[in-house]
Amino acid sequence: MIRRLLTHLLRLVFIVLAIAVLNFALLKSLPGDLADVVATESGAASSEQVAELRERFGLGRSGPAPLAA
Repeated sequence: MIRRLLTHLLRLVFIVLAIAVLNFALLKSLPGDLADVVATESGAASSEQVAELRERFGLGRSGPAPLAA
């Protein structure tokens, strides 16, 4: 019984991790980034505000580093 529970828990962790990585990869493949979307939705955003959003969301880093942010 406990072994079955641990197996299901391990599968759940793997599935959640796989979904997070897939979501990250899909968002990185789109043109633009999250800061552009947020700035566009909020109206006229200055370049300083967009730069602050990119820093907050970790978009200036390369590779998988923004995934951990």
